[in-house]
Amino acid sequence: MDLLLVQNVVDQALASASHKVLMDLPGGYKGRARAQKLASAAQELYDALRVCGQVSTEPDLRMPNYQDPWVALAYTQWYQLRQIHLAYSLTRDLLDNETIRCAPGHEVHDVGCGALAFAIGLALAVAERLEDEDSVGPFEFYGYDYASLRTVGRQHWNMLRQTAGSDERLYRLAEAMNLIRLNLHDFSAGSVIRHFTERSEAYRWLVAQHTAYEVNQNEVRNDLAEWFASVQPHIGLVTGPSFKNRVVNHINPFGMLPSCQSVGVISWLGGVASAITSHRAEIAGNHAVPSSNLLCENVSWNHYSGNGAPYALRYLRLPER
Repeated sequence: MDLLLVQNVVDQALASASHKVLMDLPGGYKGRARAQKLASAAQELYDALRVCGQVSTEPDLRMPNYQDPWVALAYTQWYQLRQIHLAYSLTRDLLDNETIRCAPGHEVHDVGCGALAFAIGLALAVAERLEDEDSVGPFEFYGYDYASLRTVGRQHWNMLRQTAGSDERLYRLAEAMNLIRLNLHDFSAGSVIRHFTERSEAYRWLVAQHTAYEVNQNEVRNDLAEWFASVQPHIGLVTGPSFKNRVVNHINPFGMLPSCQSVGVISWLGGVASAITSHRAEIAGNHAVPSSNLLCENVSWNHYSGNGAPYALRYLRLPER
């Protein structure tokens, strides 16, 4: 699969989705006021995440307000492609396992699914296996998060699916996305929503990609423990940045079992995402928002390094066939 082509298409789909969502955001903002509102949301997001990333003996009590649709859009513009890269890296490795690849079906429960980065990363990995003429899927994907994030994610998914379906070079990606059926539901702290398919032989996945903060880690830990007991997954993934590895270990529902271990995250994608970078800069430039604001910074596919590098726990308990 031409990864450079796929990167460009995913990037362009994100820019198109971002534009569509921006035009529909509440508040009646237009022109300069709209650009300033988005720049303000980006700054609020940055400030909250910067505090979360500071090394301190005191727990941070801040996290971004993802229920705010402006913050949700600012987050997706900046982090979506990195999160897709992370999901692709992890699922690509899993689908190298023939036992997983040849399962009769999959049921994926993504708790804190954000803007569907894991679903899109999974689609890229499935497309790659299909190009190698492997049989994969189907996938029932259950995503749980706030409506503000799901709205951006649904737009990104739809834009990408539309592009893949109209470009013969991407027919494997279109086929992969057709194998993944989205079931999206609201997420509220302290509540666990369960939806199950009738595919009794499906491999069940439990995923929490970059879900927890200091302030909500106990709630997330309790919810994931309930999910684990109910779903009884065969495959599990829990991730976070390296500086929050103690939070990831705290919420880990899989315990210190031999089947649960930390795994390295390989970089397959990279570089500046030109479409979403240009889209953000255009918003700022067209309305004379100061060039020092965060909308003018380059958006990257690269994993963060150092303290921000991905930290991932993987759980495998594959059934005997």
